[in-house]
Amino acid sequence: MNIIRELFYGNVGPEPFIAKRRPEYSEVMNIAMELEEKLEKMLDDEEKEVLRQFMRAHDDIQDIDCCESFYDGWKLGVKFIIDTFVIT
Repeated sequence: MNIIRELFYGNVGPEPFIAKRRPEYSEVMNIAMELEEKLEKMLDDEEKEVLRQFMRAHDDIQDIDCCESFYDGWKLGVKFIIDTFVIT
C-alpha cells in the first residue's frame, strides 16, 4: 500500500514519533495526567462534570487546530514540491 492510502486510513501519522523526537513530551504528559488526578480528587461530582466538559471543549479546539495546521503544512509542502520541479 502506498503512503497516501496509509495516511487516508489513519495508519501513519506523527503521534508515535513525537515522544521519540521530543523527550520532554512524555514528561509533560505525565505531569498533566498527575495534575488532572489531583484536581479530580479535590472536586465534587458537579465540579468534576464541569472539568470534563472543559476538557472535551479543549480537546475539540485542539483537534481543529491540529487539523488546520496539518492542512496548511501539507499545502506548503506541495508548493515546495511544485517549485522544485517548475523551471522559472
